[in-house]
Amino acid sequence: MEKTAENALKEFVRNGKARYGDKTERIILFGSYARKDHRNESDIDVLVIWKGDEVAGWNSLEREAVRMLFKYGFVISLKIISPVEQRTMKELDFPFMKTVSEEGVVVG
Repeated sequence: MEKTAENALKEFVRNGKARYGDKTERIILFGSYARKDHRNESDIDVLVIWKGDEVAGWNSLEREAVRMLFKYGFVISLKIISPVEQRTMKELDFPFMKTVSEEGVVVG
């Protein structure tokens, strides 16, 4: 991972855990940065397993992702789901969850 992208991700995770740690069950990096085949224009794909209100979580974490965009110049593309949704997606064999399970890296 490029240094600035790595810094953006680390700061996003650190701030997210500091502000919303009781609501973030896990933060998982997936996609091209997790596979290490990203390009300069690649976004940073992040899945957050969120235990709180989904709308509030999305708004709060999206603001943090926008802060990272302005500070580092990298787009953090968020997917936020509840633990129940995660289990259901796994049970129903959703391709998205299969991808996250195969290539995802827990970063927070």
